[in-house]
Amino acid sequence: MIRAITSCRFWRSRYWDRFEKICSPFPPANEQTAIARFLAWATNRLDRAIGAKRRIIALLQEQKQAIIHRAVTRGLDPAVPLKDSGIPWLGEIPEHWEVLALKRVLSRLVDCEHKTSPFVQNSDYRVIRTSAVRNGVLRWQGTYCTSAKAFNEWTQRAAPEAGDVIFTREAPAGEAFIIPKGAKVCLGQRTVLMKPQKEVYDSQFLVHMIYAGPPLSEQIEIVAKVAELTESPSLAIDIIEREITLLRKYRTRLIADVVTGKLDVREVAAQLPDEIDSSAAFEDGFGEDDLEGVALDETEADLDEA
Repeated sequence: MIRAITSCRFWRSRYWDRFEKICSPFPPANEQTAIARFLAWATNRLDRAIGAKRRIIALLQEQKQAIIHRAVTRGLDPAVPLKDSGIPWLGEIPEHWEVLALKRVLSRLVDCEHKTSPFVQNSDYRVIRTSAVRNGVLRWQGTYCTSAKAFNEWTQRAAPEAGDVIFTREAPAGEAFIIPKGAKVCLGQRTVLMKPQKEVYDSQFLVHMIYAGPPLSEQIEIVAKVAELTESPSLAIDIIEREITLLRKYRTRLIADVVTGKLDVREVAAQLPDEIDSSAAFEDGFGEDDLEGVALDETEADLDEA
């Protein structure tokens, strides 16, 4: 507490002369109320739109997983004879497939260092955190930069190479991706490096399925078919995620324009119901008519293009 008070006094003594000169818009009280009502209504509808789009993404992800599971546990031939895999959750698999322990198809299995690699502002070396791996894809925004020295230390036991697989074993467990060409990455905490024996196990198939093992030629066929069948939902997910990004930008722009007086929402706010029912908002979708009378400049045009 003493430290906090001292810091506050230091800040006031050093920066108060600059802070007290910051200007802030001050509309009349009735206009402040109108702005608050309008933003509560508008942002609620936008938030519900984003939530609806996220639910669509979740359904598309389920569709992709169903396609992948069917292909990697039954193959591509619906008439192929089946046998019991001996694995309760897996059930039956094609008769000519083997069931192998994971270590049988890996040349190396390397756990992460149980400490955090240091962060640096900019470098060519990236640390893979569990938050960077989702649905078989590496999201670079979930990684962070580390130094060349730390990278060398973190890859002493095994250097991740293109075609290797990184799995997350916690937070959450079971996510995986293939290291792309040219990537200089090292393991963050709670991740595992898997180096498949590429002559017997396809890396992409390993991401899809660990324990059931068809011949390599069939793995490649399955991977190609899965890519074909999941292309449409993957494209739809990309489009919806872009729409969510635009809605978020729209929301931020809308708030900024309203509270700074660039948009006059007094007339719109006066037409809103006395009580805004958030549970009913967005049942009929979000369209241009919802904000009739409010000019939205290029942000609205962006949404129309989505």
